[in-house]
Amino acid sequence: MMNESGIGLAIDGTGSSRRGGSRCVSFVKRIGEVLHVIGSLILFFCFFYVFIDVLFRFLKLSPIGDVIELCGYLDVWLGLLGVGFVFREGKHICVDIVTSNVSDGKKYVMSIISDIVMMLFCMFMTYKGIHLVVSSYELGELSMSWGFPIWPFRIVVPLGFFFLLLEVIFHFASLLKDNKKRTALQIK
Repeated sequence: MMNESGIGLAIDGTGSSRRGGSRCVSFVKRIGEVLHVIGSLILFFCFFYVFIDVLFRFLKLSPIGDVIELCGYLDVWLGLLGVGFVFREGKHICVDIVTSNVSDGKKYVMSIISDIVMMLFCMFMTYKGIHLVVSSYELGELSMSWGFPIWPFRIVVPLGFFFLLLEVIFHFASLLKDNKKRTALQIK
């Protein structure tokens, strides 16, 4: 449903509208899309960089050098920036050997527990990631071969886990909301 300003409104089971939740979800989805584009550009750059290095070696020219180190850092960026997007899209690896043989009620409880554990893990990794970046900055750590400061490459650890935390929070909220709707339908 749209209001007079053209902003979409979420309707809950009682018929009242709430804008805040849908704005947050929309904002997080946009962040995910931006990170998806950044990840695509990183992947393209890695392929292009390796291709040029191999081409230079084939033509007996001086190789670019340090391809492995830079691509290693960018692979970490690629993985951590994409993990929240992959989670939201449901494209992550799911081991369902336990959940495939239980009732819907037990699956729901397992999903709730899983999301809580994931939220705690993401909060821990975000905190430790910030600590990693700050300590790397304070120590003045440099990359082995290039001598660049390493802390900018490590910023992705807290960013990636924070974005995953946001996605898990919205997944958790949707689980609770869907269960509330399901319960309301069963009462009727």
